[in-house]
Amino acid sequence: MAPRSDQHARALGALLPRRDHYLFGRYADVSGARVDMSIAVFGSQQEGKELIAYGTGVLREEDRWVRVADLPEIAAGSVMRITAPGPVERIVATWYRVADTTTQDETLVKIETMKARLFGGPQRAVAIHLSVEGADPRPITRFLAALGPIAPVADHAAGMR
Repeated sequence: MAPRSDQHARALGALLPRRDHYLFGRYADVSGARVDMSIAVFGSQQEGKELIAYGTGVLREEDRWVRVADLPEIAAGSVMRITAPGPVERIVATWYRVADTTTQDETLVKIETMKARLFGGPQRAVAIHLSVEGADPRPITRFLAALGPIAPVADHAAGMR
């Protein structure tokens, strides 16, 4: 059975299995375009409970979903086009927030996590994924224009504002 597109959208939260809190929403604009938003919040990170770890993220090992292409960034977030049997295609944009840093760079997430541990500061970490069905990333861009910057959204989800 082919995965339904909304099943992938909801599965984005399951990709970070040891999160402390998870939010999922589906939003539609006046044109009818739908954007799925998932937010995974870690109150703190430690061994086995990390934002960036093997087997976590938009694509998992031996997943039905495969990366078709990396696309140009949207608002400094990484963007990829993925597909699954059916066929179903999605565009997924990703941002991470650790301490006071918002990035798409997994290496920078690791560095900022280590800095927060060594020097003190907020230990929370947040992953935000925006996803649309199809091959057109423009609904994500429109959604972000209405939403505003990712950093305050992540901080609010983590109880920092």
